Amino acid sequence: MKVMHLVVSAILQAYGKFFLRAIPLDSRLQEYRADQLACLVAGRQPLIDWLARDSWCRHGVAVYWQREAAPALGGSALPAVSDGFARFVAAPHITDALNKGLEKTLLEAKTNPCDTHPPLRDRIAVAEKLPGLSVQEETELATTLLERLQELELRFVENRISSIKPGSLKYVSWDDVALTATIPAWQKLLRNMPRS
Repeated sequence: MKVMHLVVSAILQAYGKFFLRAIPLDSRLQEYRADQLACLVAGRQPLIDWLARDSWCRHGVAVYWQREAAPALGGSALPAVSDGFARFVAAPHITDALNKGLEKTLLEAKTNPCDTHPPLRDRIAVAEKLPGLSVQEETELATTLLERLQELELRFVENRISSIKPGSLKYVSWDDVALTATIPAWQKLLRNMPRS
């Protein structure tokens, strides 16, 4: 009975390892196929540029949100999220930090058999070998494809932060954040500080 238990256990463990490696492998293959389709539709270089830019931006989003956008929420203001991020990443010291993060990602990425996505370095290497169209580069911002951007940004934030009541935020431009959010938040903080 004990031998049978060990045999069944070994078979189940082997099947589990195979399953956990086969599913992510299939997912990685699907990513490569999607990249191939993107090369055919939009061109090789736009895909490579997007892959790098996406990774580059991912490094900056959390820092941007924590340091720039979220503090304004305390003053019931939502600064223009996409415009603020564009301004944030345009700052030279931020650009340099993001470039270093991208270089590190490209140099140090390792393939793990359980990953569902291939490393960025591998996707770019494969894309460079794919046939692609020579397509005229689009220079318009992606936000131009969205109608009612302010409303979408407000709804997005209200739906993802449970402490914010729908309709309680006021959309403001980044040029007005100091007067409408930052200074009032500091004043409120000072009023609520215990006096000694």
